[in-house]
Amino acid sequence: MFKSKINQIIVISALCLVVISMGLFLTAGSYSRALKIVNDSNSNQVEKTFNILLKENTYLESNGSISPNQKSFTKTTANYNISLNPGQYYEFTIAVENQGTIDAKLTSIKSTGLTDEQEQLLKYTVYYSNEYYSRNIDNLNIGLGTNAVDYLRIRVEYPLIAGTNQPSLNNLDLSTTLEYTEL
Repeated sequence: MFKSKINQIIVISALCLVVISMGLFLTAGSYSRALKIVNDSNSNQVEKTFNILLKENTYLESNGSISPNQKSFTKTTANYNISLNPGQYYEFTIAVENQGTIDAKLTSIKSTGLTDEQEQLLKYTVYYSNEYYSRNIDNLNIGLGTNAVDYLRIRVEYPLIAGTNQPSLNNLDLSTTLEYTEL
């Protein structure tokens, strides 16, 4: 009788394990199908867009450049406050990356913050993709592919003119914005 009870317990335990295993297997299968349906429906909804970012961690001032009083970066705009004496310049390079899902193209460069008088005193240059551009230019068509990186270099120079009494230019609030569209 003792053997018969042990056999009954073993048989009942085995049946319970089979039932529990089948329940887990069916639940896992249903969950897997549900995830596949959600993933399939989400994959069709991936937004196709470019996402341009100035990579602040790549900011590098050129040798001989003054340091800015302040600087900040948003997605496609560099803001900097500088003070220059005649013969000084501020120059930096920063990486520009497209973290989006489609290619983008640079269509314009806009630099702001100078008065008409300051524009006459300063030499303001922008380099993008190893090409020189004036500080304000439209109608560009420079591609930046998905996950691609290019470089922006900005230089604001106050040339020294011998024999003149040039004033210091303090707290110039300047910015440069790169404008992109879909390629």
